[in-house]
Amino acid sequence: MLLSPSNKVAFDDSMKIFNNATNKFIVMEVVLLYRCIMMDKSTRIKIKSVVLEILTKKLAEGGPKAEYKPFFVAIFNKKLITYASVIQSFYTAFGMSIYEQTAKTLAENMGFQARRQYVLKGEIDSVTDGLILKIQQDLITGRRKPNSIEEMKLIKKTIKHATKPRKQPYSIVDLYLKSPEGKEYFFGITTVKPNKEGLEAHKLKLLRWMALRLSIDKNANFSVAMLFHTILTIQTAMRGLVLICSLMKINY
Repeated sequence: MLLSPSNKVAFDDSMKIFNNATNKFIVMEVVLLYRCIMMDKSTRIKIKSVVLEILTKKLAEGGPKAEYKPFFVAIFNKKLITYASVIQSFYTAFGMSIYEQTAKTLAENMGFQARRQYVLKGEIDSVTDGLILKIQQDLITGRRKPNSIEEMKLIKKTIKHATKPRKQPYSIVDLYLKSPEGKEYFFGITTVKPNKEGLEAHKLKLLRWMALRLSIDKNANFSVAMLFHTILTIQTAMRGLVLICSLMKINY
């Protein structure tokens, strides 16, 4: 298929972005592997116990509950459907339990303070809330390009100091980290393939986290981020499996 000159430029630009992102991901993998190798024995034991506890609990449940699926049974068979249900239940268990606990353990091993389900208190005044909703709408309609640094600057200009900091409906942070140097990180963890509405809701929550933190301290040094709890490729999955097996001293 031949591309027009304009489409070819767009394609080339897209490939540059993709290759840059891929290179960053490879560097991230190397850093993570290095940090895993540098883990002390107690950290390895903690991670092993977390994984084994979740897996043992899932296995003790006796497998997936029976569901009536005549259409799938006609195409596949009950055995394959049962296998698929068990694997899916493990995906859910890892996403809901293991990733947060493991991230907390690894962070503490590197000298960070770490808390799960952290309550971020503060207040968002009506002017700033209106600004946040406008930013969100502009992102949805394409009038604005995503830029968390600029978004934080705008929120910082309008946010008022919280006179009565309190828990809000969107205050729960999946994972909170604080580095030895004092920088804070607020992580929201979601599925790798959220639908459009889910992604928009998560972005709105991140913007409100910025406002809540700035309502307490406009000079706070922090970042907010959205994490996807999944393995991106088969190759990465195999590397992850080998790493887990080596950490847990499992022969494979």
